[in-house]
Amino acid sequence: MGPRPEPLTIDVVPLTQVGFAEIAAQGSALRLAVFTQRVVEHLGAKVNDEAALVDFAEEFLAESGRTFSNLVVAISYKPAWTTFSADARCVADPAADAGQVGQAISWLCGHAPANFSCEDVPASCAEDAFSTGDWLFSRWYNLVGEDPLQDCNFGGAALYANPELLSSRAAQCSEAGDRRLGEVLV
Repeated sequence: MGPRPEPLTIDVVPLTQVGFAEIAAQGSALRLAVFTQRVVEHLGAKVNDEAALVDFAEEFLAESGRTFSNLVVAISYKPAWTTFSADARCVADPAADAGQVGQAISWLCGHAPANFSCEDVPASCAEDAFSTGDWLFSRWYNLVGEDPLQDCNFGGAALYANPELLSSRAAQCSEAGDRRLGEVLV
């Protein structure tokens, strides 16, 4: 994909219509490709052909009136440059900082339904905010989640990740994703 654009203009842009509009307004296929890769990864997939991703971004930018929803729909059709997994899971985003993950855990534990307990985290997954987040976020998402971009976000502290992109910590402490999404996207 070539040199990655400045992270301040892409990595912190929210994966929403507002974020999409900000990136699209720059008119850079490379910047849209990086944004699109983030969306793909937050949908539990991965990019397997970066050149094809850039081609997709160029074509997407060339069509006026495109929206974030159009982008998500296009990705949901599983273009050949993506690989989806039915075993994706909601985990702490390794790009987030520990404080952000901790705040998300506090929010989750304060809003958990009666059939969800934050007290059940095993000791091996309670060593730090990220492993605790992996354990809690994956189980929360499997209980109540339907949309990985909204229900597995926690203010940017989590993502719905392809198992091939997970760290060994995340793989150990997280629970496999909801097969309903896998049936739709895989």
